[in-house]
Amino acid sequence: MIDVDMVIELTGLNDIIPDIYARFRPIVRDGVSFLLSGISPERFLGIVYALSEEDTNAGRLVRLAQELPTLHKLGQTIARNQNIDVGFRRSLVELENSIMKIDKAIIGAIIEDALGNWMNKHTVEIKYTVCYEASVAAVVDFTCNRLDGLDIGEGVFKVIKPGVTEHLQQELEILDALAGFYDSNRHRYDIDNFRFIDTFSDIKIALLKEIDLSNEQRNLGLARCFYNGVEAVKIPRLVSASTDAVTVMELIIGEKITDARLTPVQRKWCAKTLFSSLVCHPLFSDQQRSIFHADPHAGNIYYCAHNGHIAFLDWSLAGELDKRDRAAILRLSMDIFTRDADRIYESTRSLSEGGIRDELAIRGEIDRFVAEASTGFIEQSLALLDRLAFKGVKFPGELLMFRKAIFTLKGVLQELDPGFDMDRHLIEFIKLLLLEELPLRWFYLFFPLAEDTLRYKSLLSNSDLIKIAQEWIRLL
Repeated sequence: MIDVDMVIELTGLNDIIPDIYARFRPIVRDGVSFLLSGISPERFLGIVYALSEEDTNAGRLVRLAQELPTLHKLGQTIARNQNIDVGFRRSLVELENSIMKIDKAIIGAIIEDALGNWMNKHTVEIKYTVCYEASVAAVVDFTCNRLDGLDIGEGVFKVIKPGVTEHLQQELEILDALAGFYDSNRHRYDIDNFRFIDTFSDIKIALLKEIDLSNEQRNLGLARCFYNGVEAVKIPRLVSASTDAVTVMELIIGEKITDARLTPVQRKWCAKTLFSSLVCHPLFSDQQRSIFHADPHAGNIYYCAHNGHIAFLDWSLAGELDKRDRAAILRLSMDIFTRDADRIYESTRSLSEGGIRDELAIRGEIDRFVAEASTGFIEQSLALLDRLAFKGVKFPGELLMFRKAIFTLKGVLQELDPGFDMDRHLIEFIKLLLLEELPLRWFYLFFPLAEDTLRYKSLLSNSDLIKIAQEWIRLL
C-alpha cells in the first residue's frame, strides 16, 4: 500500500520550507505527493526501504531527492539562487554535497559494452581515481596509449547512471499530469497567473537534455569553437570514440575553482574572467546564435594551476541566444536603467512569447518595480523577469536558462570575490566594445536612417547611448 503522507512526514518536507515561503508549502507538498503517487508500487517500496536506512529527517529528505532525479535537480537549482533565504539555501546545499556511491562494476560494464574494441585497441585502463556522480550521470577516469592518432594519454568516461533514464521518463510523464493538476487547481495556491504547463514543459526539455549524451557532445564542439582564442579559457576536447552511451573526453587537471589555493589578486582575476567568459562573451558575440553554459556552479568550473587556465566542464545543460533576443535583453536592461515604465512594458512585450494576457496587471507590476529603489540593473533585470513570469508572462526558455545561469554564477563570483560588481564589469566590457565600434558609429551619425543596431557587437545604437548618457547626467 502506498502511504505518501507517511513519506512526506518522515522527510520533514514542510519543516525545510521557512516561514518566509509559507505560502508555497501547499504547492510543494501537493507536488511531491503527486509525484510519489504516480510512480510504480515497486519503486515506491524501494524508496521507503532506502529512507529506513537514514536516522534523521534531513538524511531522509536527501535520500528521497537522490531516488527522484526530478526532485534532486529542482533542489540543486533552487540552492544555487543566492537570493533565497540563507537557512533554506543551506539545507538545499545538502543535495549538492550528499554522498553517493558509484558501483564501479556496473559503470565499468556499461563502458566495456559500448567501447570494448576501442579500449582494447588503445590499451585503455579505467582508474577510478577521479569519480564524480551527479543527479543523472557518473564520471570516471582512464589512461591509454596514443596509438592511431589518439592525442591524449588520460581521459574520462561519462555515462548515464543505470535506471536514471527509465526513472526520469516515468517522472516526466507524471510532471505533465502534475502541470495540468496545478493549472486546474490554481485557485488553491497563492501563485497569481503563473504558467504551470509552459514552465513544466521547459523543465522537461532541460532534464531530457541532461540524459542525452549526444547533445552534450554537440555542445562541447560548439563551445570549443566559440571559446577558441579566448584567453585562459579551456573546454575539454571530445574524443571521436564517443557514442550515445558513453562520452569520452580529455582529463582536465585542476580543482574546483572555489577550493583552489588562490591569492586575493588571483581570486579577483578569476571572478572577472568568469563573468566576461560566461556572461559578456555570449551576450555580445558577433555570431547569430551564441552558446552559453547553463549550469556554471563551482563544481563545473576548474582552476588549472599548472597553466592558470579556467576550464568549463559538464556541457549537458547549455543554451543558445539569438542575436535579436540578446538585443532585446539589452534594451530591457537599458529601459530599467532609465526607469521608463512605458518602455519597460514595450521591451517586455517584445521579449515575451505569445504576448501579454493581462496588460493592466503587468503594467501595475512594472509601475511598482519602477517606484522601488534601484540596486543595479543586471540584478534588477533578472528580478523583473522573475516577477513578470510569476504574473503569467511567458519568456523564451533560452532566456530563462540564461537568467538561471547568471543566478548560479553569482554565487561563485561572490565566493571568489565578495565585492565583485557585475554592473561595473559589464560597463567596462561594453566600453571596450564601443571603442572598437567608433568608426562605424561615426558613419551612422551622418547616415542615421541606415543605422542597424545588430551591426554593433554592443547591440546599442547611437540613440541608445544618448539616452543612457542623459540618464547618467540626471543621476549625478
